[in-house]
Amino acid sequence: MPDRAILRTLNELDRWRKRRDELVATRASADELAKVDRQISYYQALAEDMKREVRPATTRDLLSLL
Repeated sequence: MPDRAILRTLNELDRWRKRRDELVATRASADELAKVDRQISYYQALAEDMKREVRPATTRDLLSLL
């Protein structure tokens, strides 16, 4: 199940990046680009969090909790 969630998140991130490329190509307004950039930032952070939850903890990770 977590694998599917990560894949959906990465697909959504890819979709927003393509949308940004389209907006840049059409010289869209700064407001539109800002909205898309916020979505990209959100999905990047979400993907990183999900990846962190899935991968095993390293010694460095455990020491940082102390």
